[in-house]
Amino acid sequence: INSGRLKYGSIITKENGMRTNTDMLELNSQYNKLIKGKFDFSTSIYFKTQIAKGFKYTKDTAILTSRFLNPATFTIGLGVEYKPFKHTKINYSPLSYKNTFVLDDSIPRSTHGIPDGKKALQEMGSQLLIINKLDILDGLKIDSKLRLFSSYFNNPQNIDVDWEVNLKRQINWFFTVSANFQLIYDDDILFPVTDNNGNEVLNADGTVKKVPGLQFKEYTGLSFTFNF
Repeated sequence: INSGRLKYGSIITKENGMRTNTDMLELNSQYNKLIKGKFDFSTSIYFKTQIAKGFKYTKDTAILTSRFLNPATFTIGLGVEYKPFKHTKINYSPLSYKNTFVLDDSIPRSTHGIPDGKKALQEMGSQLLIINKLDILDGLKIDSKLRLFSSYFNNPQNIDVDWEVNLKRQINWFFTVSANFQLIYDDDILFPVTDNNGNEVLNADGTVKKVPGLQFKEYTGLSFTFNF
């Protein structure tokens, strides 16, 4: 089973001009072999990166934070897949290897959870992937994909979360209205703490205080679809 997704979008405002607000390249490859009934033996490879340059904007400048293959993450998993219902898949890989790397020295690696002095963060752990599709009400479709990863040797209780929910409803033959929500949490990625005035909070040694945080994105849209 092979699949891929490419998402890229820009937003134009009078104040900031054109800026990228969505950028993702995702590739999946999976091999399953039936064990018995609704259970499969499963091996999977998951790869994720972006295609364009990404920036962190300040009042005076734009700081490069990402570009194609910097960062990039690939995960190799070995485990089982359970299909309790027709449109539901639960894939659990107790033996998983996750590698996040930034090879470009011009990009701050700490922004992507990579320790100082290293070009990659390598983790052994377990991965749980739950994919579910529902048709409810009158033509409303809900697609949910939840990916969880826990590192065995680095705070296994802190679970990486990537949850995406997409709602679609076809309003006529050509047009579909949709809403997409995505939540990401990774305790290796730290964000500066700011006070009520927007100033960065400092530690006792003078460094900027950073903590993990939730990342949330949502958008709605009207799509033109032609089926043939």
